[in-house]
Amino acid sequence: MKMKVKVVFIVCCALFLSGCFSAKVLVEGKAELIDSPRVVLLGAEINPYQKPKRVNTPEMWFNRKINKRSEEIQKIAKSRVDVQYEILTNHLKNILNVEIVADEEVNRLLEQANCEALKHDVIESGEKRFPHIFCSDSGIHPIEYKAKKISKLNENLGEFKERLAQIAKATSADAMILSISAPHAWGVGAGGFVAKMDLRTYIYVFAPDGSLRSYGEGSSKPFNTNGKDIADFMDALDEYKEISGNLITALK
Repeated sequence: MKMKVKVVFIVCCALFLSGCFSAKVLVEGKAELIDSPRVVLLGAEINPYQKPKRVNTPEMWFNRKINKRSEEIQKIAKSRVDVQYEILTNHLKNILNVEIVADEEVNRLLEQANCEALKHDVIESGEKRFPHIFCSDSGIHPIEYKAKKISKLNENLGEFKERLAQIAKATSADAMILSISAPHAWGVGAGGFVAKMDLRTYIYVFAPDGSLRSYGEGSSKPFNTNGKDIADFMDALDEYKEISGNLITALK
């Protein structure tokens, strides 16, 4: 699916070596959320750790440090996913003047329509150290994907169109929204001693026929991490409130 790309806000105030970057948000397509009277929140999902795309020696050394803390990192991600769902629900209510269908109301409508089989509790990530993408307790989570495919997921949603259309029919949705986020490491320095980290957040807006109507991607302002401090993951996840609010504003 090809959609016109609209860059809402991108600022890079210097080159990477200066370490001076800012948050960015971009959207593809027209979400038309303010013209959708009834919006269904499909859920919030967190991939605990998005690896650097490059896999050279520095990245391998850096990932080893992260892998040693994988259990702690997964606990943090699991504890934050319901918080993200609540934040996103509030953004939708405060930014959009539409009816938001969320929480137990979604589950009740699915049960009435005998569509409960479409609901997932976790998603298998395909990663050995971080095997699960965590799903909010509320929501449906109808899409399966691998962690390494998240950045291109918007290009590979056609196979879920029928499933999403079924959900839209069961919930009488004019639009459906799904959020995925992940702490992401990149720009690993020599020896794997330090890298940049930010929070990548993706929001998908689906039409009643199950097609992808619009897509937004945001990243928080990056900071330096040595890969050993668990607080860095908490700091990255704390950025969800701002970046998701910017995305909903851009998508409306």
